Amino acid sequence: MACCEPKKDMRSFSDKKDIDEESPILPQIEEAVETRTECQIHCQRIRQRPASLELLYSATFDLGNPDRTVHVERYLQACLEIFIFTAVMSWLITWAFNPGIIGRNLLYDIVGYNNICVGFDTSPARYFAVPFMVLTTYVGIRYCMLDSVRANQLYKVGRLKKSRLLFSRFSNFIFACCLLFWPMLLVVTPDVNASMHTNMFLFIMIMPVTLATMANFAEAEHLMTGSVIWLCVFCMCGVGLIVGGVIDFNGYDWPRCFKAADPSWNGDMTEKPGVEAILRLGHNPACAQEPAVPWQLLATFDYGWFLCLFLSPIFYPVASALKVDIELSINQFRYIDPLGTKGQLQEGE
Repeated sequence: MACCEPKKDMRSFSDKKDIDEESPILPQIEEAVETRTECQIHCQRIRQRPASLELLYSATFDLGNPDRTVHVERYLQACLEIFIFTAVMSWLITWAFNPGIIGRNLLYDIVGYNNICVGFDTSPARYFAVPFMVLTTYVGIRYCMLDSVRANQLYKVGRLKKSRLLFSRFSNFIFACCLLFWPMLLVVTPDVNASMHTNMFLFIMIMPVTLATMANFAEAEHLMTGSVIWLCVFCMCGVGLIVGGVIDFNGYDWPRCFKAADPSWNGDMTEKPGVEAILRLGHNPACAQEPAVPWQLLATFDYGWFLCLFLSPIFYPVASALKVDIELSINQFRYIDPLGTKGQLQEGE
């Protein structure tokens, strides 16, 4: 494709539009600047290898390489890639070993369709998903740390406003804290507490990922048209999913379902019937209720958000990378005892 071929242009560093005029970076550094259109950037990103494989190779063979360039967004992309891989494999395992849960589950009764969580919620898929959710947490927290470092550097050279720096720090902190609880989605399943499971899904996954993505865009100096459109759709689906999910769960008539599952139930919510009793009812209207939000609308927000998540590596804004120089610091202090009785710490050479 012609639009995918980049062009090179020789110009001075000070002529670049993305460098602040007051930046302390030395001007007039002649170099070859590779100019790309939006189409060329998207084509390049479609052809690049998965970020998770790239980071695995880097961690194995390129970790101690001096003057290493770190592309911060690749960690966020890897985090989302690992999660999507885990979801796909978990659904395949559930379909193979526990297909009945796909056609009949508590979430389906409440929202009217199968949410992505259904593939994680039962064994043995849950056992497969746990280590990968931990890996997702690690890679995501690594992104938060590197992105905050980059935001600080951009602020120091005058290329990022303080308000955006604070928003970036806040978003990364919230995202990192929520990532610690991602594996809890496999502990607090709908069988344990359906409302808590869904609230965790909405407020420690959907909300912080959307917030971190918005902060990433806030740090960018230039945004492509396609990226802006993608972000608007992503945020709209995220907000719609959170609002619709909360409305559905608050509008569900739990006592009606519990009474149908156990006619002898006395209304005590601390001794309510178990999920097994509810599922034995089959598609009973008392439990398979009409959702407060039309399931077609909520499913559009839900699947739309995850589709945007899958396409996110193509539409993230172009951003600065970090140059990492690794050195080993040894023998900073040594213990000297000239008299053999009492020593002291002294800074080494």
